Amino acid sequence: MKRIMSNIALVLTMAVLFSVNVSAAIKDPITKTIDLPKNQKWVSCSATRTGDYDFCYAKCQSVYSTTSSDNFTRIQARVVNSSGTRISVDSKYILSEKDAGSAVMNIKRGYLSAKSIKFQFRGNKPEYAARAKVFYNVM
Repeated sequence: MKRIMSNIALVLTMAVLFSVNVSAAIKDPITKTIDLPKNQKWVSCSATRTGDYDFCYAKCQSVYSTTSSDNFTRIQARVVNSSGTRISVDSKYILSEKDAGSAVMNIKRGYLSAKSIKFQFRGNKPEYAARAKVFYNVM
């Protein structure tokens, strides 16, 4: 009986230590409403990352037209460093308000130490302006 209690205590201790370690690594997510101009001009949102991970997250929570009926569902995103050089692996990520989860945006090798970054967002069609509520999280 003493051995079973010892094992239970060990498992609980490990679970607590793991949860503290994981929660310390995750930064608070940032949510913003941004205006996306016509002609797909990138709109930047600055963030500071730890440099410990090779990815970050972004999500489109909602997007709607500022000039016409609301039939928009997607925007585009990427990550650049403080100099404006794209550091996300893909040149653009399509974020849909219909997606349940966030898009994982991988950081290129050689830029993993970049601390000051910008999430950039733009509309999905060049002929329309839009307003979007976005969520992003640096690691």
